[in-house]
Amino acid sequence: MLKKINDFIKDYSILIGIGLLFIVCAIPLVFFLFYLRGKNKTIKIIPKFEVIDIVDSSDTDLTVLEDAVEIGKDVLKKVKEVKQ
Repeated sequence: MLKKINDFIKDYSILIGIGLLFIVCAIPLVFFLFYLRGKNKTIKIIPKFEVIDIVDSSDTDLTVLEDAVEIGKDVLKKVKEVKQ
């Protein structure tokens, strides 16, 4: 009986510890994001980690978006051709 109680406490204490560790790691990131939003900035992770200005649109690479739209149009065109 005591072994079952001990195992039960051990299992749940591990889960609670993992949850607390996640919260401790996530809270500073959330505060950092709010701090950056207050300064009109955000984090860009892909293709490299950097802090960019939200207001200034020159930080965004529009050629990537344009290429993605063109690829999407090509795929749609091929699907329509196959469907007919």
